Amino acid sequence: MPPTMRAVLFFMVAARLVLAASYTTYIGDGNPSTMTALVTDLAGNTYVTGSRTSVYLSGYGNLPGPDGFVTKLDAAGKILFTRTFGAQGAVEPKGVAVDPSGNIYVAGRTTSPDLLVSRPLPGTAPPSTNFGTGFVIKLSPDATTVLYASYFWDVVAAIATDSQGNLYLTGGTSSAAFPATAGFTSGAANSFTQAAYVTKLSPSGGKVYSGVFTTIAAPCPTNTCGVLDTSTAGGAIAVNAAGEAYVGGNGTGTLLPSAPGTIRRGPGGFIVKIKADGSGFGFANFIGTGYQFLGRGSNDANTVSSIALDASGNVLVAGSTFDDAFPATPGAYQTARNDGSGAEGFAAKFLGDGTKLMWATYLGRAGFDAGQSISADGKGNAWAVGAQTGTDALVQLDAAGALVGSVARYPGMTVGRVVLAESTSGTVHIAGSTGIVSAIASSDAALPRVFGIVDAAYGEVGGRFYEAQLISIYGTNFGPPKEVSAATGGLPTSLGGVEVIAGDTRLPLLYVSNTQINALAVVGASTIPVDSIRVVYNSESGQPFRVVSIGKQPQVFRSADGKAAALNQDGTINSPANPAILGSLVTVFANSGSGNGQIATVARNQCICAIRIVGDQVLGEYLAPATVTYGGPAPGQLDAITQINFRLPASGSPSAFVLGVGLAALDSDPFTLWIKN
Repeated sequence: MPPTMRAVLFFMVAARLVLAASYTTYIGDGNPSTMTALVTDLAGNTYVTGSRTSVYLSGYGNLPGPDGFVTKLDAAGKILFTRTFGAQGAVEPKGVAVDPSGNIYVAGRTTSPDLLVSRPLPGTAPPSTNFGTGFVIKLSPDATTVLYASYFWDVVAAIATDSQGNLYLTGGTSSAAFPATAGFTSGAANSFTQAAYVTKLSPSGGKVYSGVFTTIAAPCPTNTCGVLDTSTAGGAIAVNAAGEAYVGGNGTGTLLPSAPGTIRRGPGGFIVKIKADGSGFGFANFIGTGYQFLGRGSNDANTVSSIALDASGNVLVAGSTFDDAFPATPGAYQTARNDGSGAEGFAAKFLGDGTKLMWATYLGRAGFDAGQSISADGKGNAWAVGAQTGTDALVQLDAAGALVGSVARYPGMTVGRVVLAESTSGTVHIAGSTGIVSAIASSDAALPRVFGIVDAAYGEVGGRFYEAQLISIYGTNFGPPKEVSAATGGLPTSLGGVEVIAGDTRLPLLYVSNTQINALAVVGASTIPVDSIRVVYNSESGQPFRVVSIGKQPQVFRSADGKAAALNQDGTINSPANPAILGSLVTVFANSGSGNGQIATVARNQCICAIRIVGDQVLGEYLAPATVTYGGPAPGQLDAITQINFRLPASGSPSAFVLGVGLAALDSDPFTLWIKN
């Protein structure tokens, strides 16, 4: 078995975009978390929001409803506090904002009947546990005091503040009773029509204005269309110095509200400008060309996920597209679609009055499946992040939409969720979906740098430290350009000029390269909690990377498609084209947390192992446990890896079994095995 069976694509950082982080840190704990939004203040502090489960239950049973959280970091990346919003149901923040006084706003979706609600605000719905209830919370600068907290009519997708401390919210609603102020509303929400909404609240939470708008359905060319319903929702919002709100969203109709500056028809992604007093629309534009991708729904062609304003008041948007005729402009980074079948990312820039598309580009050449976030720096450049399976990417585009330098690639889920460029310092803040946050300055030296760790068998890149298990560490410039693997025998603590220090302990190393290190997380004869790791390369020490020790968590090694890297009875690799036969023996390998850095030389049937068949993936039937015939070291492999041979049940529906491993009363996440009669 190779040093790791995780198939990971990583990055080459070009000379002009060698951006070394002022810090990279993990803000989570031992539980799975999802980060959704990030904002900074003038002092360089960073505020991150998202949700996390309160108890980690791996593999079986239902996870409890996630709690919401907001975390504040200082300019050096030190966590100042984390405030959680626990409740009976789910609490899922979607947006975070900070006003000039340092007050913190968090908003999103909840199904909880007991969220921290101090009083209902004007224009809010009564408490409800129904899916889709929104919420908004205002906290003091130190997050110790709830200034107000209220349910809202529907899910709040994004929020922003202005220089006066007003709060702006956007999302989508199907409520015909959604409160609206005169002059704003265009169209109406009902059970067939979802409308985008925009609401402005004063610093005390009073309603300044609130209204909805819809896209208009295209005329039906035949009698087969059925009900002409439309779906319109805001997904991103930004506010300029004059208090004018810019909303990015998506709609299935072909027309937006009539307004000056409208230049493009839909359906798809759009941007809408709301006048400062809420009396109407400054402009309303679709992003694409009205292209409709048959078979995918009329709104799939162009989807907006992010909106931002530059120093001149121009509007930046990012998202994904299926549109072969997306209006990419000459001289921009990528003017033709790269992938004729899948989605590609895009970025575009409009004049602040909406009358001109300044530039637009595909981002597919960079490997973007979607442009997740976009921001502007103080020099007129745009920064965009996006994601592809296995990798995240960061690009810098100039004032004409051309690429500056080259694409910087990072491990998946580490930077692709959000980007925010500071207009004065030149620092770029980037974050991934699993709780890794970085502040990057182009003037930094390219020091060894960790961007996340993960169980080498299976899991998401983050900061959870699995004691006594083989872990993979991902980063930049922290090892030799040519990979080096340990020789047979015991693992060394120095390999290819690399050392990994967890707390005060040097970890045994199996494999090192410039972007990936495989190490055994052995921290002593007894469990020693570890709060950080750092990589030393050629005596040059990188910055500490915060981790959270969570003990042992066995996992089965997976192949590139996420299925178990299993061997059938004849020694061939299990796959959809080569399934195991019911009643036959199958072998899997588990990251068991039982090693001390040695290479196993003999087989010892010593593992207290169990293979639980959760059910048939297609039919959902539940079958008897498989019979384990061997559980122990895999001779010639690291002793932390347990080989498990087991016999499948003799009968069942040919399909893909979902299974789980139990080792010493600890359960792995489920994995899939392909079978046949």
